[in-house]
Amino acid sequence: FAAVLTHPELLSKKRGGRVKVETQVTVPEKREKRKPIKKPSKKSKGKPGRKPKKSTENDKEADANTTVEDGPGEGFTILSAKSLFLGQKLSLTESEISKIGTIKVEGIINPTNAEIDLKEGIGNALEKAGGKDFLETVKELRKSQGPLEVASVAVSQANGMAARFIIHCHIPQWGSEKCEDQLEKTVKNCLSAAEEKKLKSVAFPSLPAGRNGFPKQTAAQLILKAISNHFVSATTSSLKNIYFVLFDSESIGIYLQEMAKMDAK
Repeated sequence: FAAVLTHPELLSKKRGGRVKVETQVTVPEKREKRKPIKKPSKKSKGKPGRKPKKSTENDKEADANTTVEDGPGEGFTILSAKSLFLGQKLSLTESEISKIGTIKVEGIINPTNAEIDLKEGIGNALEKAGGKDFLETVKELRKSQGPLEVASVAVSQANGMAARFIIHCHIPQWGSEKCEDQLEKTVKNCLSAAEEKKLKSVAFPSLPAGRNGFPKQTAAQLILKAISNHFVSATTSSLKNIYFVLFDSESIGIYLQEMAKMDAK
């Protein structure tokens, strides 16, 4: 009988054991639900903070670019300035011819001939400033666009210089047919070429310097007239600053006089 009585007790213990095991199974499910979520939120906070730093660096680069338009740089003295029809600023500037390659403008005008040679005056100074790379660029330009007709222009990169482009122009000879009209046309073509490249500033040396014998006063009158008329006839222009760069006291005196006449008109 003792053996028979123990059977129900053993059965009840086994059943109770099953109940206990079932209650323990639900515990790990609750622990697993607490873990995900928090870690990604910490990482997401770090990333957006890095982006504004890049934009501020770009802003600094933009500011650095705009300072180029504040003036022609060291070694260049502005003697007189005049506002043109569309608000452009024409500045009469004194310097040394050897420094023309350092002027802080986007385009420099190089008065030359049909072969676009760099043997005299401005061309020689630009070659020294730009070095071999600039000389190679001009050689390629001669092959692709030379020889230049009178009053026409060709644009090259300004290798090794502060400027972006050099605008080479074939200036007329004094005494040649319609030379005065051709000189005015040369100036207009130079300005148009600068606008096609969307330049904001250009430097003009005295175009008839030495090479073609234009009387300085006549040249000054024609060039200043051509610059002024260009902006009167234009509806819009990318150009904001035109620097007329002179290297001798006689030319400076003549251009100051002619600019004063422009103001009087």
